[in-house]
Amino acid sequence: NTQWKLFVNIVKYAAIALILVASTVWATFRLVDNSASTMNTLFVPAGQRAQITLQDGTNVWLNAQSTLTYPSHFSKKNREVKITGEAFFKVAKDKKKPFIVSTQNIHIKVLGTQFNVYSYPGTGYIQTDLVEGSVKVYQMDNKNSSIVLKPNEQVVIRGTSMTVSNIVNPEHLLWKNGIYSFDNERLIDIITKLELYYDITIKVRDPEIFNVRYTGKFRQRDSIDEILRILQKIQSFNIEKERESNIITLTK
Repeated sequence: NTQWKLFVNIVKYAAIALILVASTVWATFRLVDNSASTMNTLFVPAGQRAQITLQDGTNVWLNAQSTLTYPSHFSKKNREVKITGEAFFKVAKDKKKPFIVSTQNIHIKVLGTQFNVYSYPGTGYIQTDLVEGSVKVYQMDNKNSSIVLKPNEQVVIRGTSMTVSNIVNPEHLLWKNGIYSFDNERLIDIITKLELYYDITIKVRDPEIFNVRYTGKFRQRDSIDEILRILQKIQSFNIEKERESNIITLTK
């Protein structure tokens, strides 16, 4: 009869739904189990930036020529990632699992906070700027020489030396919004960053040009040619570009 058919259909659809739920749960657990040992790498090319949300809800912004290595699923003890280049972290709070950033020979340990890490190999220094919360910075081979930063503080590490000071130009963190900001910086320091950001070599034939200081902002999408032309209006110099070798030479 009609009632019996209705009952059979209900049982049939319920069984199908149960199978689907069971399959979904099994697939989910299998995915988590496999991802626990999987490491991922995100590289950002020159002239670009990227943003990624990690498995725990932590947001990471990567600057040009930067690499982030992270697990698909964090372990039960901690949340550890590695960075080469520059990155801004907005860490999801989890008191039971500290978040650890490794870069070169430095560890940065936090629970929930916002901070920036500048660590391009070859620059001779590593810099961490704290925006919110608290971070503990220490060298891997000397955990006793650790420094705990407060908001609006930065630490610059050169070799074994660690120097703490207040953040002078907080707007330099605008890079995560696509803006490069320089505040009374020497051209030699600006050139070093531009070479990293745009993967180009800039040579200066006249050393006195190096010491000219600049204040200004540039959009990341601006070409290196456009940025140099703007700087050229402040302090006159000639620009020669070898397109095949990707080398720019500045002369008076």
